[in-house]
Amino acid sequence: MTEYVLEILDGDRAGELIALGSQTVTIGRRQGNTVVLHDEKVSGQHASISNEGGQWVLKDLGSTNGTLMEGRRIDEVGLTENDIVQLGRIRVAFKRTGAPTPEAAGGGLAVRQVDSALLAKTRKRGGGLLWGLVAAVLLLGGGAAWLLLGNGKAGGGAGGSGRPRAVLVVTGNTLKNGGMETGPDAAEGDGDGWNLAVSGAGFVQETGARGSNTGRGYLSARGDADGKVHHAVARCRERVVSAPGGLALQAWARTKSGGKASLRVRFWTSDPSRGGTVITGTTPAVADSYTKLEFSIGVPKGCDRAAVELVALLPSAEASVSFDDVAMVEQTNLPSHEAKSSSGLRLVGAGSAVFLVDGASQPVLYRVTPIVTDAGLLELDKAALLCCSDAGVGLKCADKDPFFLLSFENAGSGVHLWFDPSVVAAGVLASRNGEPFVAHGASFTLEGVDRLLLGRESSRLMIELPRELRAKLRGEVVGDLFRLTLPALPELRISHTFAEQREKARVLLEQAQEQSSAGNYHAVLDRVQEALQKYPHDDRQAAKLTALRNEVRGKLEAKLRYLRGELDELIFLPSLAGYRRLDADLGRTVTTYGEAYLTEPEKFAAMRKRVRDTIHEMEAEANGAVRARLLILKRALAGSGSKDDAELVTMIDAYAKEYLPGGEKPAAKGEGK
Repeated sequence: MTEYVLEILDGDRAGELIALGSQTVTIGRRQGNTVVLHDEKVSGQHASISNEGGQWVLKDLGSTNGTLMEGRRIDEVGLTENDIVQLGRIRVAFKRTGAPTPEAAGGGLAVRQVDSALLAKTRKRGGGLLWGLVAAVLLLGGGAAWLLLGNGKAGGGAGGSGRPRAVLVVTGNTLKNGGMETGPDAAEGDGDGWNLAVSGAGFVQETGARGSNTGRGYLSARGDADGKVHHAVARCRERVVSAPGGLALQAWARTKSGGKASLRVRFWTSDPSRGGTVITGTTPAVADSYTKLEFSIGVPKGCDRAAVELVALLPSAEASVSFDDVAMVEQTNLPSHEAKSSSGLRLVGAGSAVFLVDGASQPVLYRVTPIVTDAGLLELDKAALLCCSDAGVGLKCADKDPFFLLSFENAGSGVHLWFDPSVVAAGVLASRNGEPFVAHGASFTLEGVDRLLLGRESSRLMIELPRELRAKLRGEVVGDLFRLTLPALPELRISHTFAEQREKARVLLEQAQEQSSAGNYHAVLDRVQEALQKYPHDDRQAAKLTALRNEVRGKLEAKLRYLRGELDELIFLPSLAGYRRLDADLGRTVTTYGEAYLTEPEKFAAMRKRVRDTIHEMEAEANGAVRARLLILKRALAGSGSKDDAELVTMIDAYAKEYLPGGEKPAAKGEGK
């Protein structure tokens, strides 16, 4: 198969060659395409070129401004050698590898990121001036057009002045190309290592004094033509930082058509298995002209890496956000959040962001994020890039041993707390108004709850909410994390030290052990239950209490098995004395273990009723036989006419009434004759 290439004829990439191989080539303005064209008339994903059975085929992908060949708009066409197609204002030639540039390209307009703002102004002045400008372009050629349209050294200018301003220099700026200038050392892979497509639609590096704040270079993000993506995030290469230190950050931003811009910083640790991530910055804002965004922040303790992030919210296809003159300057002794509990839990953060780690620096609470409805912010949330400052939520931290206090400002619809899933591995315990804790799984919806107990051992913590808060709480596993959703609230406590609860549980444990030695298992289970329901804060004590409870339950199960075996033997070989012993043993079991702690109490009650019914039947049968014999004796005495015999009959009646309950049993046939 003959090898072909694409040659870009216009724009800032003019002269570049793109080899065509076996893979489909996509062309568009958005990062992620095989060929990225920096022209606002090019759609995010504009066209594709692929080999279909030996024929190279170009397809328009539903672009806004279309794909042209020889002045005609095409949707799909088979390419032949030296064909030239136009996407937006950029022409691309299809040719053999090593072949010269097609002749048709030589006399064309050298479009090099023509400034749309200038063209718009030209249109407003009337057709004569516009056609005059076009004529000048055609007569003077590409070089003259470059100057006339503000992209050469003699023209252009920030804010439409036609003249570029000198690149802004910020003393101590650690970003080598904060001015976003282009050149061999300032391209997308420059010394700052800007990743222009961290998330969303992505940014592109633009050139043009009219679009920049100073100089000519700047970064821009535009709304997605398909309306499916509503944000963009760019991030510079990581910088090494340390606490106690800080950073002063600034950037100049401009937005159009409802776009919003924010400047953020991301802190993290170079060891991904330790510590967490802090993201915070300015609240997204509209800026019709270039406006400076800035803030200063301390480096969170334990974090040793930082990077600047540029965020654009793009609610529509027309929306755009531009950034220029970004700076990050090292500072000293700026405050950050840091608190440590006696159990080893550490709360770390800066600005409106925090995370929580245990004594081994393993993350427990990864981040706190706001509940949002804006499409762009929802996308940031889905990408785990959302932070409190994105929604204007303020967060302050204080160490109020035995708890950390988190205070919220402008909490809006509430917040999400994102935990490591290990905190719910053993379930969640919830309590309301001081009542005993009730166990729940990792997925729940609760109302009226004011205390949630999470984690185990060194990561044990308790979320305490204001008691007057009656809204619903939700817990669920989302992806690799457990998310706890809380309503809007002024503050919450994260308790980490439980000395008082541990002492109460210890006393109950000692009492339970004493009762166990005395064989009073009912009291053992009472104290164990109280300790586990009211004071389950210490895992080691809880383990001892649970072991003691299981020991008693084991004895109870063994006793119940013995009693069931006794009943089976009596059914096979009935004995009134045996049934009476079994009934007494059943009663002692209830007294010893407590009726509330019997396993399968319905079956136990049924067994006890059966025993007592059998005793009643056997006693009635025995009493009936005695009554029959006494009746014979009574009749014999009654016929003698003796006074002594009459008294004896009276004694027989009294005995039968007191000791042979059940009344007289009718005599059997022939009885007493």
